Amino acid sequence: MGYSTCFWQTVLDSQILFDRKGWFALLQNKYNVVYPEQLQQAIIAKNYPVLRDVIPSYYVQIKKAIDRRDLISMNHRLAALFASYFDVLYAINKVMNPGEKKVLGYVLEKCAKAPANLQEKMDNILQSAATGDKILLNQLDQLLDGSNELLAADKLL
Repeated sequence: MGYSTCFWQTVLDSQILFDRKGWFALLQNKYNVVYPEQLQQAIIAKNYPVLRDVIPSYYVQIKKAIDRRDLISMNHRLAALFASYFDVLYAINKVMNPGEKKVLGYVLEKCAKAPANLQEKMDNILQSAATGDKILLNQLDQLLDGSNELLAADKLL
């Protein structure tokens, strides 16, 4: 889950320093295509339900970790939730996943469709997660509701 198009992005962004037989240049050319609609739908179909809708969702796992005061588990599940969450945002925008570095800045720069106040929401979530505050669940609900609105607006749900 998450990072669905990361390798695709890496191939396209790579600067060829040595390619004796030209296979990497051919690979870059082959994958320099318009973002496929079927890929968009598949990424959303795989990542969206695990955020909050299925029984072993990341949200439910985070709730259980909060209840048992297990900050390490909560952090681990929150990282997984973010990986899938951002993969969904990239898919909504038909933007390739850049990987796990500077994710929020990439969304704010490259994604025309993003939930309102995303930076503030993410900052609040991360601060609450650091202390295991139960308000984290409300903050996650707000974050995920924002992506629901985007998906519904584009008829992707």
